[in-house]
Amino acid sequence: MKLRIKNQDLKYEINYPNSPHQFPDLKITSKWTELTDVIFKLSEIPPEDQMILYYSSELKDPGEGQNLSNVGIHDDMELRLADRKKNIKVTIILLDGTEVEVYYNNEEYAGQLKQRIEQLGGPMKLTYYRMSLILERNNTKLIDYHEARYFGNGARIRQVRASFTTFGSDDFMPSEEMDCITLELPKDPIDFPHCKMPCGHVFSQDTIREILIRKVRDEKAHEIRCPALKEGRVHQICNALWDYPDLPDYFTMTADEETVFKDSLHENIHLFVLNYIQCPTCQVLIPKPSDDPKLTRTHCEKCEQTEGGKADFCYKCGEEWKNGIVCQSDHCTFKKQNAILQECIEIEVEEQTVPAVRACPNCKTLYEHMEACRHMKCKSFTCKDSKFEYCHICLADWSEHDHDSCNVAPRQVLEFPYQQIIEEEKKEEEQEGRQKEGALEIVKVKEDNLIEEEPIPETFTDDEEIQLIQREEEVERLIQQNNVWKLESVSTDQTDYNEHYMFAGLVMCPIQ
Repeated sequence: MKLRIKNQDLKYEINYPNSPHQFPDLKITSKWTELTDVIFKLSEIPPEDQMILYYSSELKDPGEGQNLSNVGIHDDMELRLADRKKNIKVTIILLDGTEVEVYYNNEEYAGQLKQRIEQLGGPMKLTYYRMSLILERNNTKLIDYHEARYFGNGARIRQVRASFTTFGSDDFMPSEEMDCITLELPKDPIDFPHCKMPCGHVFSQDTIREILIRKVRDEKAHEIRCPALKEGRVHQICNALWDYPDLPDYFTMTADEETVFKDSLHENIHLFVLNYIQCPTCQVLIPKPSDDPKLTRTHCEKCEQTEGGKADFCYKCGEEWKNGIVCQSDHCTFKKQNAILQECIEIEVEEQTVPAVRACPNCKTLYEHMEACRHMKCKSFTCKDSKFEYCHICLADWSEHDHDSCNVAPRQVLEFPYQQIIEEEKKEEEQEGRQKEGALEIVKVKEDNLIEEEPIPETFTDDEEIQLIQREEEVERLIQQNNVWKLESVSTDQTDYNEHYMFAGLVMCPIQ
């Protein structure tokens, strides 16, 4: 069995050709004590003081009857050796400012010190992969797989959240751009890390983490969307949908923060599945008004009480409701989406020239192709459960995709499914307008015909006064007889919306 063992600056190559360290009795089936005896002969470190390390893990005696293979040791493996007697005591400054003392062997990797700190627990606990360590003396970051022998007993080490500069994600890259919330620029990527999200907006991790937790805990959001300002979007907000499962990692939440975030979000999603929706103004959860996808008009009683009656909105796009049975906002009618689909740039995908932005063929959600291949996965609520996937080039369902017949699909034009309803509403409004104009014209004509333009004397005789009263009575009688129309505002119950919702509508009714 061949092994490489490193102890500080010394390297022992066991059973390698031309190596002076030959122990032919050491095999993969040997016992743990046989390995520790060999190491004692090489380093003179007693077995009880030996720390045999593989990266950030310490390998230990598997117990009686077990051999080296049971520990995970294999042929041609490289191990590290440290002396337990060389343990030192260092002071760790935790996230909340608390100082604790930890024993650490400076022949180990810094990653093993992080494991000891993780085991301390506490309300500000960070998991191993969300933690970075800074040597306070010179503000140096400790690298997980580097030895930390350059600091000694009594060193002070500060625990910080992991930097985006070392996270290594393809979608979430470090940035030197301005924070979209605080408008600050990073002075040091380690001390002030920034994150550029897939939608292009940049946030410092402390800022965006607090916003996300408040969104799900206090505002009861059931999905995570970009809060950055962006002109031309709904409520001037970017509103790009973020995939939430990995956000605690990307924004290095503590264990307590992650618990609050995930528990609150799962509760909100559960309510959303039970047909609850969120008011875009006050964030209160409201029962969904209808299962009919075209009836999206929603009424918020809380906003009605606090906002002076501006309480109706479309639960799909969040825009204030203006008129009609169906929402006619630019977003719901696909006007905004079609403008993007028609005006976006073209890019090269697998040697094919295609529009950079495509709409999911199943749910119409827009996606911009950033890199990699044609294979797209829709992450909307509509497609997530069914795991719908499609080709960015030909827009075919990926489960039925044929690479040999994959041709570039033309730019998409999304058709609003309820356009006919809007057109019928406009015709009805025009017809009602003509009826109103006709009714008013009838009133004017009758008054013109019945009331002669005669000078009214300053004084009346008894006979003239009787004739004037009779003329007025005759005008009123003719108006009633001809059933002339007037306009009257009434309340009608529209149960297609919220069951408690009433709205005023103009109707035609005869003068009584």
